[in-house]
Amino acid sequence: MTDIERVTGEFLEELQKREKLDLSNKGLTELPISIGELKSLFYLYLRENKLDRLPEEIGELTNLIELNLSWNDLEELPKTISNLENLSSFSLSRNINLDFDDTLEKLSKLNNLSSLSLCCNNLKILPETIGGLTNLTELNLCCSYLEKLPETIKKLAPNLKKLHLKYNPVWNN
Repeated sequence: MTDIERVTGEFLEELQKREKLDLSNKGLTELPISIGELKSLFYLYLRENKLDRLPEEIGELTNLIELNLSWNDLEELPKTISNLENLSSFSLSRNINLDFDDTLEKLSKLNNLSSLSLCCNNLKILPETIGGLTNLTELNLCCSYLEKLPETIKKLAPNLKKLHLKYNPVWNN
């Protein structure tokens, strides 16, 4: 049993009332399924941990506006990530083991997603599925070793205001 799983009783009740939870840089290797009970959360920061997966219950946090999972070891996102219908800002920077084709397909169902950070992910080729994220206003792809952008990125043009490509070979072309 991990430390976070020992959260019970009054403390869990208090957590259930929180709108913001920052568990960044805590050495977490997993999240308990009880994370899904924190339905009042608008902001969840799990940056700089050692998470390689998320429980399906993360999809029950339908009030989330911002989710930061940067600098983890994620390999895939659960299908339920598509349930986060209010999510507008999502950071997946520095998750180099993540299957980005699958990830972007899941994220394309999030109609309110306006800001996405995928920087520092060794993405030599950006998956075609990026074209499904048509409501993005900001896309951060810096430091990702991108050599070229897919044709589908043009689908983002109507709404995209900021495209960060610094420190990529494509930036130098």
